[in-house]
Amino acid sequence: MNEMNEMNEIRYTETNDCTVRAISQAFNITYEASHALCKAYGRVDRAGFHVDAKLLGAMRDRLFILDQYTGKVVSSVLKLIDPLGTYICLVDGHMFCIRNQKSLDGFDNSRKRIRRIFKGVTK
Repeated sequence: MNEMNEMNEIRYTETNDCTVRAISQAFNITYEASHALCKAYGRVDRAGFHVDAKLLGAMRDRLFILDQYTGKVVSSVLKLIDPLGTYICLVDGHMFCIRNQKSLDGFDNSRKRIRRIFKGVTK
């Protein structure tokens, strides 16, 4: 198998990769690039990943925290945020990307409470 096929296989063998997918979607980078970034900050394959201060520090020039939405329900926040914005949202045990007031996640997070939400900064 060549290197390109091996890289494409990563996404098909991964589980618990919501952080990888959310970062990939929020920053318009490939799944593989996002996977490598998370791995560089301690993510173990197929084991999930809790975002830590080091990873957030590395992205500090691209994200800022919106504390006013902490504890609110996702469905109500979708109506309040910038309709053209990109966000990374943390709920209990899960992370996903919101773009243009729509969740890019395959799960229904609408009733979950936000633990932390970050707005992406366009460069």
